[in-house]
Amino acid sequence: MQAHSSILEDTAVSPIIPQQKPEACSQRPENLNWKSVSILSRWLMVAILVLAGFLRTQEISRVGVSFDESFCQRMVEFSWREMIDRIGDDTHPPLFYFVLKIWGSVLGNGIIAGRLLSAMLGTASVGGIYAFVSAAYTRRQDSSRQRLLEAEMPALLAALMMAMAPLQIFWTLQIRMYSLTLALTIWSAYFLIRALHNSVNQTTLWFLYGLLASGLIHSHPVGLFMVAAQFLYAIVYRWREQQGSKFEGLKPVIFCACGVWLSFQAWLPVFLEQKNR
Repeated sequence: MQAHSSILEDTAVSPIIPQQKPEACSQRPENLNWKSVSILSRWLMVAILVLAGFLRTQEISRVGVSFDESFCQRMVEFSWREMIDRIGDDTHPPLFYFVLKIWGSVLGNGIIAGRLLSAMLGTASVGGIYAFVSAAYTRRQDSSRQRLLEAEMPALLAALMMAMAPLQIFWTLQIRMYSLTLALTIWSAYFLIRALHNSVNQTTLWFLYGLLASGLIHSHPVGLFMVAAQFLYAIVYRWREQQGSKFEGLKPVIFCACGVWLSFQAWLPVFLEQKNR
């Protein structure tokens, strides 16, 4: 009895201290550490964009003016109606000329102003390649550490490589539609990946992708092949990943493709005439 009472006394006196889970304690500083590293990666991306902008503008006034640049500059000096008629005699769709004319109405039609547009679009492509790679390699179940190693670091590396690519820098110093086509290609691919991978904001994502895809096919003839490849990828991806009815997964892809194709109908007769030249 004495032994039993002593045990009860010890139990009553000594408080019960809840033990903390060691996993939660050990993961908290690690999560904070990886969060700070993720913030650092964002600042690194800002630095890469600054580098890309600098490399695309340091020689902006020293490169000689080519015939193609003079052609684009002369084209946007016409009125809207006459410019549209003359674009039909060219071999390219009209979007770049529309953008350049609007840009020139704000900043002027000088060579530096026109090249600044291409440089800005080239820098936007660098930001787009970062967003695209990060979205393509990010999975929902990834931890912060996995996201940083498997998505953020490859995205930063891809952006840095594009920022310093000599060929990309060269064409961003030309008043031509190539920088616009590249930017639309990358950003449309980004929104396509987001629309395929995300289950929320589907209408908004597919609308933004369709808008950029429509702009892409109106910027350069190669845009038709780019958009066709993107839709082919979307169809195969949805067919393999869709659970249940395959048509339900393909429905937004088909509707978006129809919208993009309809947007091209106004320019299609002119495009067929250009193709025969």
